[in-house]
Amino acid sequence: MPEQTPFLDEELKRNFRFLVLEVIKQIGSSARYLDGGAVDTEKLSSRDDYIDHLRTLIENQCFAMLRRRKQIDKSTVDFLRSTMTVTTTLERIADMAIGIVTQAKRLDPPDILSDYDFEPFFDIIFASLQKVVEAHEAVDTTLAVQIADGELELDELYADRFRRIVDDVATRGDEAPVLISGLMIFSYLERIGDSLQNIGEAIISADVGERMKMRAYRELAGSLDKDASEQLDDVNFVGVWGTRSGAQIGKVEAPELADSGGQAI
Repeated sequence: MPEQTPFLDEELKRNFRFLVLEVIKQIGSSARYLDGGAVDTEKLSSRDDYIDHLRTLIENQCFAMLRRRKQIDKSTVDFLRSTMTVTTTLERIADMAIGIVTQAKRLDPPDILSDYDFEPFFDIIFASLQKVVEAHEAVDTTLAVQIADGELELDELYADRFRRIVDDVATRGDEAPVLISGLMIFSYLERIGDSLQNIGEAIISADVGERMKMRAYRELAGSLDKDASEQLDDVNFVGVWGTRSGAQIGKVEAPELADSGGQAI
């Protein structure tokens, strides 16, 4: 966790919670449409406008907090930066939900994807999104990793569906255009996984106080001894400098390493 609990503006918290809820609803609508259910496209569009409005509102609130607080602590600055990143990424997920519905309208027959089982994708996405509010407000790295792990699961599912659809295109030439549209839908679902990873990384970055990719964070956890890696929330990453390649040089500090000055990575 950060050295100080970040300042949480109640209005900001409320708008962020609304945003997550609306994005979940948008994903739910796309899942329902793929399952053959009716979806009010006008309501879908209206919700998309509301999500755009919430994103702008949250960003404005973050900038306003930075302007009006004379002595803002670093943990709050890191938290607000993370908030803006997560907010933008959530809007991107909502846009991809619209893309899924747009592609699904081109499917003829509309149930052609039933052979490829899209439901596991949505199960993973819903499970990840439902952790976002708690992970964000508590700057909880354990939940952040779980959110980001959704990307790994979705990648595996997409690789399987990609292989199967490519094989079927070769044998079902008359259905090739529809199958390709179906592949585009699975591509949107896979890209949502990338966004989930971005959300996890943003929350972790707020915790460690430095921009950190999931790969680097997992390597950091793996480089520590067992006791320290199991209590990674109590470990501080102190950035020393960055390199032109984008790599970071720094050190980690934990209570048991305090006397030795930390462990360089």
